[in-house]
Amino acid sequence: KQARRESFLNRKWRTSRNGNSYLKIKEHVIILCKSKDGSRWSFSIDRIFNERSCKTKEDCMLEAFEALDRLLYPNTENASK
Repeated sequence: KQARRESFLNRKWRTSRNGNSYLKIKEHVIILCKSKDGSRWSFSIDRIFNERSCKTKEDCMLEAFEALDRLLYPNTENASK
């Protein structure tokens, strides 16, 4: 999981027409969005938005990774703890 996390964080994020950072991984689209006032970050995976927001883009990327990892590898969550 650590190797997947490092790979995810080191990927080159693209920028959408709206200015949001996004990635496409295994048929899934991950989008990072900054709040209107610029103080918080949130993410969506396949147009489903996370309910929590993060203070930094890096924290948001880590939360997005964890959510994507649970989606792609649902049976390995307990094994990695």
